[in-house]
Amino acid sequence: MGSSNNKIRSGQFTGAGADKKVVLGFKPKLVEIYNVTDGVDYKKTETMPGDEARKEVIAGDKTFASSVTINADGFTLIASQAVADKVFHYVAYQSESDC
Repeated sequence: MGSSNNKIRSGQFTGAGADKKVVLGFKPKLVEIYNVTDGVDYKKTETMPGDEARKEVIAGDKTFASSVTINADGFTLIASQAVADKVFHYVAYQSESDC
């Protein structure tokens, strides 16, 4: 059985109406971002193209929207989604395995 190195980081920030880059120290395979002010969730995997991410609003509407990019050292929530004065929580995952 191979060994694995799992990294999980979580945190929060307040939007400012500008791109919000979060530095994690690793490239995540999955990022989940929650706008807790408005009840909007974003999910982005490393295999999704460009800044497309799955967006779900509390009412249940699910779409793909330009919203999140994955970077070599973290992720960026783009300005149009990082709305000023909104509170965001996130969880980012990386799993590396040699098996």
